[in-house]
Amino acid sequence: MRSLLTLEKGQIYNLLEKSYDNWQDADKHKKDWLTYDNEVFDNPLTIGKCDAVTYDGDVPIGFVSWDPRNHPGFVIIGHNCILQEYIEKGFGKFQIKYACNLFMKQGFELVRVSTGSDLFFNPARKMYESVGFIRREAYRNDGPDMIYYEMLLKD
Repeated sequence: MRSLLTLEKGQIYNLLEKSYDNWQDADKHKKDWLTYDNEVFDNPLTIGKCDAVTYDGDVPIGFVSWDPRNHPGFVIIGHNCILQEYIEKGFGKFQIKYACNLFMKQGFELVRVSTGSDLFFNPARKMYESVGFIRREAYRNDGPDMIYYEMLLKD
């Protein structure tokens, strides 16, 4: 696992675009993904420190990002993506476990995440539940319907 800052500008956007390539609502989010890509590099000491990239050899295949501003109460996982060809091969589980171990070491008590409720996000929901996240509620976002998860962190 490495920092997103090891990537070049545009690669974060490309990972998101490719990860969500088969999602019917992907086009609605591309502007936000491009903004996030720029924010990581424009804010290396804040946003640029709250992420980890998963590699297969030397190839970046996904990443996880988080918002730590509610420390020590809880941390919120933001982007969490894996390229389509790597889904259900253990990389997503490895990535989320890595992040949760890091959160535990940093003293967080709880981790929160949300994901889409449509069929495209079924692998993500299965992965979150398999590592111990508990489904809390579904809600309507500005875009797709979402499902909210939480997990208590323990030493």
